[in-house]
Amino acid sequence: PGVPGYRSLREVGTRINQALIELDPWVVFDGLSIHARGEMAPLADAVAERVGEAVGLSVINRVHRFTEADWNKIQEEHGKDAWKVFDYGIGLQSIAASDGKDIVQVGTKGTVAAGSKERTSTLRAHKKSIADKKVDIRAAEAAGSYPYPADLRYGTITVLGKSPSSPLHCWLVDPDGGEGSSAAEVRILHRVSFLRDWISFVAPRSPVATALSTRLGALLASSSLADLDGIELLNGLGERIQFEPFAFGRPNSFFASKSVVTDGPAGGVVFQLSPSYLMFLGFQEDLLFLAANQSFDEILAYRAAGGSVNKTVMCSIPSGRFKYMRLPDAVRSVARESGGYVRFRLFGQIHYSPAGLAFGVLPMDGDLVR
Repeated sequence: PGVPGYRSLREVGTRINQALIELDPWVVFDGLSIHARGEMAPLADAVAERVGEAVGLSVINRVHRFTEADWNKIQEEHGKDAWKVFDYGIGLQSIAASDGKDIVQVGTKGTVAAGSKERTSTLRAHKKSIADKKVDIRAAEAAGSYPYPADLRYGTITVLGKSPSSPLHCWLVDPDGGEGSSAAEVRILHRVSFLRDWISFVAPRSPVATALSTRLGALLASSSLADLDGIELLNGLGERIQFEPFAFGRPNSFFASKSVVTDGPAGGVVFQLSPSYLMFLGFQEDLLFLAANQSFDEILAYRAAGGSVNKTVMCSIPSGRFKYMRLPDAVRSVARESGGYVRFRLFGQIHYSPAGLAFGVLPMDGDLVR
């Protein structure tokens, strides 16, 4: 939030296609795993790093039953007095996670080899880098100058092979710990921050987004989070914020002007990736109820069923923006305008994450418009 180029839906939308294109020439998904495209030049360092982050976080998610709602990015300092930090971990200004018992941090690396299980010189260098960083962190902790406590610090090194016969391999460097604190409170802050970010992304001017931002500020300033446990969010009139659940094919009021999955309780926004594809980004309505009710037990226990399913999405786009979009004639011929929005249906594969997110690419091929 607040970063130039990422402050609005329109700004974010212009960068989604860029992120997908960055991976396309280098990484191949074969239905079971991913590998580097062998005929290409050496994999770009930035791509290997991002694949390493994604795989490393996924592995630690399995170990601790985390979701993406539990993580936050650690901001590395720069300059002569900079701290060496792990990539992801604790604190709203860092990346770490908490399972309610332990505060966890992870440092991630990524590389490519002919065979993903080869112990190459690059792999050994990555392992040494992780070990050296742990030594520096322990020294800073002993001196009382390290601001990010943790109970466990993992290192992960992801190696992409160069053929389908060599699926990716993730090496787990032994976890190393310091002395953490307030693990349960850290997890609450991360998850409420996650709710705030996604609800504000989809509907930044909604009463629930405003109330949730205010509540997160109160939690961060509070000496006892328990004082706000179960205190429901209120709108500007002092009334409880409530939502009617998805029923009889009708979305709840929050998603009334948004793009929605037609046969399930999920909605969000769509962006144009190219003349042939839209991208749907949203979440399941469960997150709205979690945000409004503010039951910490429910927020901590929430874990949705993940998976990928072919779905129909009713796309809803403001009329003003629709005029300037590059859409196929097949889409424009079925689009209908009402109440300041243009709506049409597209069919594509929607991915559901354990944290409650829903997202997917929607082809605009004329045969797939429903």
